[in-house]
Amino acid sequence: LSAGAAEVTIEALGYQPAVFTVLLGAADTVNGVFPLDFTGYRLAEVAVTARAEQLVPRYLDFERRRNTGQGAYLRWDEIAKKGYGTVGEALRVIRGVRIECDQETFECFAHMARTPYCEPTWWIDGMQVHSFHENTPIRDVYGIEIYRGPGEVPAEFAGSNAACGVIVIWTKSRPYR
Repeated sequence: LSAGAAEVTIEALGYQPAVFTVLLGAADTVNGVFPLDFTGYRLAEVAVTARAEQLVPRYLDFERRRNTGQGAYLRWDEIAKKGYGTVGEALRVIRGVRIECDQETFECFAHMARTPYCEPTWWIDGMQVHSFHENTPIRDVYGIEIYRGPGEVPAEFAGSNAACGVIVIWTKSRPYR
């Protein structure tokens, strides 16, 4: 801009547009505060569904098993509604699941009430794992399946240790294939 007075119009969603006069010198930089009046206008919430639609095939088996009524299930919407902060918090509300913590080692373990002396098998995103920390943040979890004994465990998660129960976690972050 050339030296002299210049009008600057500032517009922002939710604020009343305003015109400000700025005085410029030759090769000048102007810093200033330009207050706008808030109108209270807010955009309506927008739900993004493209990613969810893309991930649907990944969770079809989870939803199919959930509809059978065998085991206990927590899905992301239920987790969010209850405000759980960790996997352990969510598991503590499942009937037949106990979370026991060792204060010396700061480790916690899940146990099923039916089999209190053995630990359940953990599966994460379809892969069997040997351990899982109960204080893991839950914001990335799509769903949790809990099978408290061999009578509830579906064939895809059965194995030599299924008698101790099975906990299956499906995350949102695993790359979609």
